[in-house]
Amino acid sequence: MVKLGTNGVTYVSEDAFPALFQATKPKAGYIFENQIDDKDKRNVDGTDYAHSSAVVGLLDKKSQEVRDAEKQAVLQYSRDSLINVSDSDQAQNIRRQVDIFTNKTLPKLRSQRGVEHDEVTGEPPEKGFAFHHSNPKELHTDPEDAIDPSKGINVNPNNHSDIHRNNVNDEKQLEEYIKQRNSKPEGSA
Repeated sequence: MVKLGTNGVTYVSEDAFPALFQATKPKAGYIFENQIDDKDKRNVDGTDYAHSSAVVGLLDKKSQEVRDAEKQAVLQYSRDSLINVSDSDQAQNIRRQVDIFTNKTLPKLRSQRGVEHDEVTGEPPEKGFAFHHSNPKELHTDPEDAIDPSKGINVNPNNHSDIHRNNVNDEKQLEEYIKQRNSKPEGSA
């Protein structure tokens, strides 16, 4: 019913939803399909899972909205149980191992990306040419995204600094930034 991923993240199978949400199987299926965001879902070996943080948030919301004291207690117990699994020593140890791996992988992203020009301006690489995450790691913490070379761009140092100076914080803002930079007349920054 609950799976600890190799990234240290706890996932909850769709099959667990009836018990967790105190709902019939069809209603639990509706909750999984319509109240859990698609970005929080994974399919592993034919089983559908949801990221535990999405499930915990929804359990908490529903426990505050329900008027039946017994159902409220079960929803809160489900929420707290998932938090305990996510905070377990085993999960923490896996996350530490993932952090070590991530820190070794981050310096390789620029070459793994395979793009040898500044992806904002098209200019050739300069000293300090680096990989920039489209979704900054500080705000978007999915460990799988942090080491995915398709989740960023290669840029020269001046553009990299400018991106940070302009507080570009997600893919949409980065696309807009690139569009604006490329629409400026030559010579303006």
